[in-house]
Amino acid sequence: MSKIIISQENPIIKLASSLQEKKFRKENGLVIIEGHKIIEEALSSHQSFYKLFVSSEKEKEYEHFFDKVNCEVIVTTSEILKKLSLTNTPQGILAILNIKEKEENNLNTNFLVLDHIQDPGNLGAIIRSAVASGFTNIFMLDCVDIYNEKVIRSSMGNLFKINYHNVTILDLENILKSKKYELLLADMNGKNVLQIKVPPDKLVGIIIGNEGNGVSENLRKLATQTVSIPMKNDVESLNAAVSASIIMYQFFK
Repeated sequence: MSKIIISQENPIIKLASSLQEKKFRKENGLVIIEGHKIIEEALSSHQSFYKLFVSSEKEKEYEHFFDKVNCEVIVTTSEILKKLSLTNTPQGILAILNIKEKEENNLNTNFLVLDHIQDPGNLGAIIRSAVASGFTNIFMLDCVDIYNEKVIRSSMGNLFKINYHNVTILDLENILKSKKYELLLADMNGKNVLQIKVPPDKLVGIIIGNEGNGVSENLRKLATQTVSIPMKNDVESLNAAVSASIIMYQFFK
């Protein structure tokens, strides 16, 4: 079922526009996503769609989505979609999803602990590598909003494939207390990660710290080992997303 809206004052358009801000995403339990590839990822991950928006110019091109999304389809003008878009080159399609609550204690895969990651591009890239390498549980301590549009875009929609948990250190301790794990702290003064072996019956957790300040002292106390990435040619450090990716792939299962 489709509906035509051509007024920017329509309540649905105003709602969609408000979702560019974290406050209103949280208040409404909704998030806006953009582009056909990310919408395809959301569909393949069985996300719950609230509305689908398509520009009248692209209606024929995207009509194959209409029956798949199981929600109202809104055909509107390209001008309105440009207002709702946060990209320089809108594709003429975006959607609103219902934000799903994640499972809090289903820890049966290798996992990441992200401490105050603030750059949305970093978080999105970390998520993409985490999904690819099997680290599909991600615990976040005061990180940038996972539904920030730059996180969604840089993850290429892969955030729909993870279990993410916004936690405190105490929450994390409680979740881990019944698990067999090795929790590795990424730090330039640690042991060479290429030489670290973890027994096959243990989960591997990796702590990645804030881009500027590293890992907080209280979180350091939870680590079982500190590891570093060997580097040549006087390179002192790597971007947080690059570091996380290299270490995760060292424990690819």
